[in-house]
Amino acid sequence: MKRLLTIAFLAISFTGFAQMPDLNRAMLVSVDSYIGQKVGDGVCKTLVDSVLIKNGAGTNNANGVGYFCYTLDPKKEIVYSGDIIYFDKVKLKGDDTYYKDHIAFIYATNGRNKYYIIHQNFGVNSLDDSRVVITRLDLTKIKRGKVSFYRPISL
Repeated sequence: MKRLLTIAFLAISFTGFAQMPDLNRAMLVSVDSYIGQKVGDGVCKTLVDSVLIKNGAGTNNANGVGYFCYTLDPKKEIVYSGDIIYFDKVKLKGDDTYYKDHIAFIYATNGRNKYYIIHQNFGVNSLDDSRVVITRLDLTKIKRGKVSFYRPISL
């Protein structure tokens, strides 16, 4: 049932699915397979690392995981599902949401500056409880902090 709901959600929500870069599509399929699971140690970065490496857009070396991506300007470029969003000390108005140093994938768009993101280590008190979840994000509610967008590329 969960997969059926996810497929229905995907069919309705993806903006520009036909124009979406192939690698973004692959990222989305990979990250979707982790919904409800804990990936690695449960840290948000571990999920992103895993998906990027699996799809040839990341490399694991002695210094950690390196990403192959470029910075997007959401005011000039389309943000697609499968793109990466990074939060640096972001506080949202109207709730207690605080993203100190967090990274996630864009799962779907819901209008300008409104997204569904897929991530882990969110809304839990312990990494033992960390699972991959989808949450809504309204960037018009940013009170402080910085958000950056990245498009994965394969080499």
